[in-house]
Amino acid sequence: MHERATPRRKAARLVQALSDARELSVGDVGVGEELFGSSFLYGDEVDWSAVIRADTLSESVYLLAAQVWALQGHEHVALELYWAASELGQEQAILDYAECLMWLGERREAFEILTGLADASGGMADEATSLLMSARLEDGFSVDNIDAIQKLRPGAKRRPFLRLQLAKLLLVSNGEDEAVKILHELSTEGDAEAAITLGNFLWDVSGDVARAEAAYEQGAKAGDAHCWYNLGQLQLRDQRTSEGLASLRAAASLGDGAAEERLRELGEW
Repeated sequence: MHERATPRRKAARLVQALSDARELSVGDVGVGEELFGSSFLYGDEVDWSAVIRADTLSESVYLLAAQVWALQGHEHVALELYWAASELGQEQAILDYAECLMWLGERREAFEILTGLADASGGMADEATSLLMSARLEDGFSVDNIDAIQKLRPGAKRRPFLRLQLAKLLLVSNGEDEAVKILHELSTEGDAEAAITLGNFLWDVSGDVARAEAAYEQGAKAGDAHCWYNLGQLQLRDQRTSEGLASLRAAASLGDGAAEERLRELGEW
């Protein structure tokens, strides 16, 4: 608990400052933005206007938690903000708090929270069940694919990583069409893992090289080395040497060892 003491204090200061800003900003969001801009807080890294404009303080804290979670190195502060939002009455925040605990490796506490929610009859039971199933999949437990698909669906509606897990299960459970649709949506949103999963399926299983290339390009745009590598391999296969070498060099520049080896084989490294 000592490791979380400093983030908890900072989160408490954020909540108090946010409460003060909301009071000052009734009818004038700029007042609250000025308060934050001159303080110890995150400045331009957070969209304070959207945060302050929320209908309630609990929603403001919840929105702030989501934005802070996206800032590298501030995950524990975001965790405490989600807890604060939950304490203020934002129901959904407890699920995000548990999810953050999972990401941070504090799985025992997360499991206790999610199991309690899943066993309850409230509106969050299905989504808690989704997160528990996700954890079982990540931990390598043997599961029935059909049962896992059914349990992932509620949470997949609002959590991209659950949609990705759902799509992967659908690919091996005669649900290819739905899986491809989900993976395409995720890849266009910048999810590189979805892009490479989609590209590999389209190339290796469906034989749809044109769509596989488009998928790899989406992942490459997101800066994924493996997508650059696969894109290069596909282009070389189609005798598009200049494009293929450029893609392999891009992959190698991002640290892809297989790309470096391929370039050496081709005398280009």
